[in-house]
Amino acid sequence: MRTKSVNKNLALLLAGLLIAGGVQQPVFAKRTDEKELQNLHILKQNEQGEPEQTQNSDDGNPAADPGTNDPAQPDQKPDNPSDEPVKIGETSVIDTLVLVDGQVVDSIDEKQDAEIQVVLNNKTVKTSQVTDSKPGPDSENISIDRLSDGFRGGDHPEIILESAPDQKLTLKVNFKNVRWRGKDDLFSFQLNLGDTTQKIEIHIREVNLSKPEEPVPDDNPGAGEIPDFGGDYGGGSYGGGTSDPVKINSATPNLIVSQYSFGGDNVKAGSKFELTLTFGNTSKNLNVENVVMSIEPEGGLSIADGSNTFYFDSLGPKAEKTLKINMNSTTPENGASPAINIAFRYEYVDNDQRMEKTSSEKIVIPVIQKDRMEITEPSITEPAYIGQEFVLSFPYVNKGKGTLYNVALKAEGEGFSTLVPVQNLGNFESGKSGSMDFVIIPEQPGELKLKVVITYENADEKEIKKEYPVTLMVQEMMVPETPVVPEQQVEQSSSKTPWIIAAAAVILGGLGFFFYRKKKKKAANQSLSSNQDLESYFDDSAKKDE
Repeated sequence: MRTKSVNKNLALLLAGLLIAGGVQQPVFAKRTDEKELQNLHILKQNEQGEPEQTQNSDDGNPAADPGTNDPAQPDQKPDNPSDEPVKIGETSVIDTLVLVDGQVVDSIDEKQDAEIQVVLNNKTVKTSQVTDSKPGPDSENISIDRLSDGFRGGDHPEIILESAPDQKLTLKVNFKNVRWRGKDDLFSFQLNLGDTTQKIEIHIREVNLSKPEEPVPDDNPGAGEIPDFGGDYGGGSYGGGTSDPVKINSATPNLIVSQYSFGGDNVKAGSKFELTLTFGNTSKNLNVENVVMSIEPEGGLSIADGSNTFYFDSLGPKAEKTLKINMNSTTPENGASPAINIAFRYEYVDNDQRMEKTSSEKIVIPVIQKDRMEITEPSITEPAYIGQEFVLSFPYVNKGKGTLYNVALKAEGEGFSTLVPVQNLGNFESGKSGSMDFVIIPEQPGELKLKVVITYENADEKEIKKEYPVTLMVQEMMVPETPVVPEQQVEQSSSKTPWIIAAAAVILGGLGFFFYRKKKKKAANQSLSSNQDLESYFDDSAKKDE
């Protein structure tokens, strides 16, 4: 028995030396019982990843914990009864990547925007016990809030669920547009799982520290203290190793445009208008400072006077500001309503740290072209007749710069009918001219009053309606009468017809004989004249020979 006691004391001494490691002052400077040594030994083995060694009692059986009848190791948890709620437990970081332009990098500086990807794992609960979401970018009941640290940005991370409902909870979180402040390398955020929150801190080793942080000197290092093996074994937050209460930052203040107006339902192209903007601070307890607001109008809009940048010293919690800006409108491009881009840049102080923030919004101003469709009333110079078509012509020209859509005509009134109830003419482009014709058929004589209605839609899809009253004098159709000839005149005319024909034949025959005789006599005279000329020729020749 004495030999066993000596061996046991020697084993305890060796264990103490192993735990103390390179500490100068002996770990047994204060009295330590056997239970403390056992716990320290287990913690050291957990940190080094070695299998735990179970101490045996004097009788060779595993030593039991004096304070419990359960022989399980201290880091093991007893089975949870089925009627008790499942505890969320701690969520740990299992992987961290730093990317620039989509590529994993070894280092970043103060001028680079980076993306930090963090993979989180909770071995305590299954996914279905935290969220009903399916694997993917759906993060119901799960959210993340950025905390003040050595980086700015990453305020709205993308949360991707990577575990199935029956698996242990695994999350992938992408913090985008993160920039290092140039000081320490601590990156921290708060994970919200249902009603449970946990602060998580990560040291981003990829940053280029200009000066290494100097450790704070300790007057009596390691004196009687349990070495820090990393991690959190006391129920604190990940990486913190402390039981101090977590101080959570306030919600980030945002500047948003709460309302705006421009004097009506729309703005006509080529006109001036006053834009009224009201924006406010959404935070309930934080001021925003050094507010710079810039306005960038798109095509078709411009600021009439002054600058497009505005500055405000501060804006209190839930406070608002209203601006009035004179604007010009011109012809919008492609007929689309132009927009105004509004950007905010401001600062705020939270937990004694000054933070920077930017945000932007876009508002749309409906700009329409002036209606310059000219329609001339019909000129009626002819009477209308019952049962006959009568055309009402309306000359037109589209002098505006925009297209008019769905042009249509219809007539309203009584005492007439139409070929079609509504005549659709389609779209009229800018500069188009012609005549819009509508055909009616009067049904009764007298004065006919009707109304022709012309409708079309402008570029703002607003229907324009124009009415033109028309008055017609309708007459009955005049049918020409056939003259009646008495029967006696018809008989006398019939009896005289042969004599008239015979007389006409005699007259024509006499005229023919007269012209024949005249023509024959003229031919004979021409022949005689020719013979006399010939004889005269020969006589002259004979005289010359003599």
